[in-house]
Amino acid sequence: MEQDKSESNLDFEEVKNNESKSFYLTIYNQIKEGVRSSEICKRINISKQGLNYYLSSLKRSECIRKVGYGVWEICGEFDEKKVKETIRITKYHPVNIKQDSVRGHAFQFKLKIPKLRNWEKREEVLKKKGIEFKELDHLIGKDQELTLKGRKIWLTNKSVIIFEKSSYLAKTAKDARRYAIYDLFELVGRLETLLRANFRVNKKYCFKVSRQHYALVQNALAEHYN
Repeated sequence: MEQDKSESNLDFEEVKNNESKSFYLTIYNQIKEGVRSSEICKRINISKQGLNYYLSSLKRSECIRKVGYGVWEICGEFDEKKVKETIRITKYHPVNIKQDSVRGHAFQFKLKIPKLRNWEKREEVLKKKGIEFKELDHLIGKDQELTLKGRKIWLTNKSVIIFEKSSYLAKTAKDARRYAIYDLFELVGRLETLLRANFRVNKKYCFKVSRQHYALVQNALAEHYN
């Protein structure tokens, strides 16, 4: 029987709508169906490195295990609370962190948004949905500030600015930055669901890291990038 192509190329947005409880649960269910890592990447439109981040968290929460190259299997029930606790511990107390490791923090992201229908009326949408926010008066117009998952977010006419509050410990600054970006994507997905919007430009998120701060764990020497 010929496989339905639409089924093997699920868009990231569709997957999240079907599994709104957790993006981790989406990946867990794909593994439960016997889908290989390479195919999961295609189905949910995520890079191999990005998928490995989520797989590592699921593995540490003892609900999946690796049985071969690119092949995983279920070894326990999915427990969202346990997965989130694993993520929290990993962020602040990663395994094998040494004194010469790097702590990345104070990340600020600027996400470019496409032309969205009624985006100029977003304040009305926030009020209608009962979402708490406050107005930001700028010279070029009024923007909105809201809080999602403990992160401060600014909604502007052409972009969404996200202030990450977490710290990320890693072997290199590049790795710390990558972990922060993984969390950015998950937060943006939640924001899209909340506002019923799609911030992708040509099926990809267009963003830049407008602020980032790194320090060596052993002596807290910092290098500030603007």
